[in-house]
Amino acid sequence: MSLPRALMIVGVSLVLAMWAAAGAALALGRGLSSARLQVALYSARDGDGEIYRMDTADSNSIWSRLWGSITVRLSRSEGWDASPARSPDNGDFIAFESGRDGGLNLYLMGANGGDVRRLTTGADSSRNIDPTWSPDGTRIAFASNRSGEWDLYVLDVEHALNNPTDGDGALQLTDDEFQDEAPAWSPDGRQIAYVSWHAENFQIFLIDVPTTDAGFVANDTPPDGPPPRPQPRALSDRRARYVEPTWSPDGRWLAFASDRLERNFEIYAMDIQSGDILRLTDDSAWDARPSWSADGHSLFFESYREDNWDIYALDMPPTSDMPAARRLTFDPGRDAEAN
Repeated sequence: MSLPRALMIVGVSLVLAMWAAAGAALALGRGLSSARLQVALYSARDGDGEIYRMDTADSNSIWSRLWGSITVRLSRSEGWDASPARSPDNGDFIAFESGRDGGLNLYLMGANGGDVRRLTTGADSSRNIDPTWSPDGTRIAFASNRSGEWDLYVLDVEHALNNPTDGDGALQLTDDEFQDEAPAWSPDGRQIAYVSWHAENFQIFLIDVPTTDAGFVANDTPPDGPPPRPQPRALSDRRARYVEPTWSPDGRWLAFASDRLERNFEIYAMDIQSGDILRLTDDSAWDARPSWSADGHSLFFESYREDNWDIYALDMPPTSDMPAARRLTFDPGRDAEAN
């Protein structure tokens, strides 16, 4: 989701609100050849935030100055369009959030911007944000306050598209008094990492994805009691803020942003098996929103190092605690949220 993201609109993250001025968000498509790079892009260049796609014949050109590329506006609405998430099937579809019909809901459109269809349903007061695809492309996890609290939900894409009048059929994954958001589906499809507000700090948790509907939160409890549900486990401590988890393609690493050692946010990576944490950046500017390349060889992030939000990259896996970062964008506009 872009830096002027919906989470800031509803005031759910002070940290993200500080990044609201970023104004643009970049999301790299996966599953595309190196000769032709397509980029899903959030931008406020025309006023309201909208979704764009950038095509370039040379992948290097997008990392030079973004000049000479063709930028196509994909979404057109008077509402807020943000947080593009490309489907894992060669990026044929883009899920995104929008305020075009009241409230804030998830929508699906083709990679070329056509056939926009609404995925989630709810009252104008509800917010449905942070879409993330399952690895097989059949489901989408997201955060919502539809129950009165911010929790995680999972919907079946085909069901949501084919039953627009019957509700989205989303199943509730978490049910607590905490603020749960920013889900990230593991590459093997078995777990979801997410951020939750605990003890006055954002923490990263991990929860198993139920294999049957019975494992989700049910609206009606059966007479013999609710079925057992997976319990989240904390991956971070409560002494600092941990946000924006993202999985490496091989599932070994979970990158995130945190102020665990400094007052400003830096990028870290946790080895899921050992729990060891590597610090990857050390700069006086805020570093945020890490995201892996499809091959796992690079970790992108955004930073305000040169008085402007730009995209940087680190070589992965790291050979040292703090590998040198390469600046990838130089446009005078604000570039953020590589994905």
